[in-house]
Amino acid sequence: MKTNTLLTLSALSVLSLSGCSQFQASTNKTEPKVKVSVESAYLAPKGTTFEGPNLADNGREMVIRGTSSGEPAIFFSALKGDFWNHPAPVITTSSTIEGSDVQFVNFSKQITSNPSVNFNGPMVSGDHIVFSAELNNHQNGIFISTLENGKWVTKSILQTNQAVAGKKVVSLNAPYISDGDVYFIAKMNDGKSDSVNVVRYIINTGDMDTLQTSQTEGIGDFWDLSLNKDRFSVRAFNESTKQQNIYVYDHKNSFKPVYGKLSYPKGTDAFTLGGPSYYNYDGHQDYVANMVVFSKNKQLKDMAIFSNVLPKLSWVETGDSIVDESSKIEAVGNPTLSVSQHYASIAFQATTSQSPKVSGVYFSSVNRDKATNAGTETILPVVEPHTQIAQLGKVEQVMLGSVSLRHNTIATAVKLDSGEYGIVVSEVTRS
Repeated sequence: MKTNTLLTLSALSVLSLSGCSQFQASTNKTEPKVKVSVESAYLAPKGTTFEGPNLADNGREMVIRGTSSGEPAIFFSALKGDFWNHPAPVITTSSTIEGSDVQFVNFSKQITSNPSVNFNGPMVSGDHIVFSAELNNHQNGIFISTLENGKWVTKSILQTNQAVAGKKVVSLNAPYISDGDVYFIAKMNDGKSDSVNVVRYIINTGDMDTLQTSQTEGIGDFWDLSLNKDRFSVRAFNESTKQQNIYVYDHKNSFKPVYGKLSYPKGTDAFTLGGPSYYNYDGHQDYVANMVVFSKNKQLKDMAIFSNVLPKLSWVETGDSIVDESSKIEAVGNPTLSVSQHYASIAFQATTSQSPKVSGVYFSSVNRDKATNAGTETILPVVEPHTQIAQLGKVEQVMLGSVSLRHNTIATAVKLDSGEYGIVVSEVTRS
């Protein structure tokens, strides 16, 4: 069993961070029950670059932000039988917006509201892609592109400087799509003050409504929207506790914190929550995974991934071992959570003692039936720097951004020693 005297979650899900100022280095204590192997890989054409990919909730479609012939582009791939179509650029700066002569300049790059990244990438669900973009009229917007008769048709959902319910839109980010609805974060001004809102756009009807406002219940701001089905989770600032927390919203208009009051560990000046990655299981069970960064004297100290799947343990942390390697985890980021009947799994990026400057992608899972009193399974490498991928060549670096995990499939963008880019699709199997 993995133990940790610094980081524990009480039975009341209160994050208690008291005691030592450093993590205890933990070791793997069980043989791995899972295997992660490369299923397929796709080399980008010359002049094409890839960033972090995103898989649809059903695990059968994928979108990737990048460039095509030097211009910003969004790529699409679908699973046909046992094989993925080669990613093709379907939305570019040459794409038109229905009913508008405004043009795209760029597709919004990753948000680096430290320590979170890539909550502003394109998302896909079936024949719909939702994304944020910069425009040649100096505005930003949220857009949806739909495959109609073999052609992607793009429509505007909302742009900055437009008005919604008497409020002027100041900024837009973090678009997500699931089950026929689009969700995003919108900062608005009513002429007196700003509010940050989570907005839902219903694709079939074109209706738009505000689900949650940052001023509700003393919540000061929203970051990092993560959606699954008709529920979502956000990172927010609590005005009463003066600290960040992770909140979950369900379809009954309930908005609840995942953790209780947060306190600093001894010797730590501050800690910052990252994420979250949200997953809804069986229609009513809400799970999140998020990173925590601890600092001392304004310097990075330790990092961990927490989840309410594990009520008493951190999931991955600084000092953890990687199976069959002598290296230790140094820093973690960008976890993606996926939950099945008996297991909860995360894919995440991490730097290690052997590769402290360039991150790799790793996988870990936990048995949900034993989560209250059992540690995590071993941490397995998925794609690491300087490793050889048969279909691609030698990996120079894993591209910073999301690591997508759905239905035992992990998608990763890489840059190769040759200077070319590729997408690696890995499969998780259990013995």
